[in-house]
Amino acid sequence: MAESFNPKGSHFLVREIVAYAATKIFHAPVTWPNDLDTFWVRIPGETTEYSATLTGELKNYLENESKLDQFANDPGLRESVENVENSAGTNSTYLVVEERGEITNCRMDQGECWQGPNAGRDGVVIFKTIGGAWPIFSEDVGRDTALLATMRIKTKAPHPFELHARSVCFFTDYAEPAHPIILETSIAYGGARSIGRMAEDWAQQLGESADQLLRASVDPAVNELLAAIRLDKARDEEHFRLWYLRLWQALVDVALHCKLEAVKGHLEGLKAEQRWKDLTAHRVAIAHWWTERVNYEKVADLHRFAVEIVDYIVTVSRSIPGGAALKPAQAFDETRPEDVFGCLACNGPARSLEEMETGVLVEAKRRHAGD
Repeated sequence: MAESFNPKGSHFLVREIVAYAATKIFHAPVTWPNDLDTFWVRIPGETTEYSATLTGELKNYLENESKLDQFANDPGLRESVENVENSAGTNSTYLVVEERGEITNCRMDQGECWQGPNAGRDGVVIFKTIGGAWPIFSEDVGRDTALLATMRIKTKAPHPFELHARSVCFFTDYAEPAHPIILETSIAYGGARSIGRMAEDWAQQLGESADQLLRASVDPAVNELLAAIRLDKARDEEHFRLWYLRLWQALVDVALHCKLEAVKGHLEGLKAEQRWKDLTAHRVAIAHWWTERVNYEKVADLHRFAVEIVDYIVTVSRSIPGGAALKPAQAFDETRPEDVFGCLACNGPARSLEEMETGVLVEAKRRHAGD
């Protein structure tokens, strides 16, 4: 949605952008129970930079419980939330992901930052200009992917999730909210299932499973499988074709390269069954687009197959002591040169390069003569 900007009455500012706040709103394909005492449930795994929350009352949560001030500061986000609630209907459940972090080396002094009339916003607005400064930050897409993949496992949702709204706000060294001109919005879709009365327990399981997947995604094969499952809504047959090919290949790569031997063995067993043979035959057929149309029943079955494998990955991860399937290698303890140089130590006076080369040749000849 393009925001309006009226330069009349505005003035140019010099500011340092020092932080960002990002809010993403997904539609969860479950119904919110009417008898739940609270209108929001925090998903475990929160950090100072990242939190995820399930809520049945989106506006109420953002106004009263959110740890970011983004909803109060950003009229564009408020408008998007109103549109989302009007289109989604009652008993809807939303997944709200909130993230914040620091930004360094972003001084805006070439006309990128202005203050003045801007669609009723407080603070300042910033423009992306040719050659000008722009705040660069990296959102935690890996955790998003793990959460959404886990939710699909738990709910057995028939469709991918699509972003309802995404809003990013920056902050200056004067603690002013700085709004980029563009805010992205779209409408999501998906079948609804009930999460039941024990929403807190459901959120706890969701958080634990997402954490297991996040750890397991250190494995490149698992990471690609999660990314393939989370693909956005397909728009046409060609999109479905590419989706099918990518997801099929991701499953093959897991069977070949996954560092979890139990998962590789499980997949190898499934590949001998007729179901996988049929899915593979369709993959071969649609690779030649001029001879075969996409069979949407096969697309759905391949997706179910992939979700079953991800669910198995979570199960295997839980069986490993400590709950972590894969962890980055730990750094070695700090050492001194004398601890690691070993045979490089030499008694007596230092040797010249010529002496060392001669010594190597003499020892090589000695060993060769012994052969």
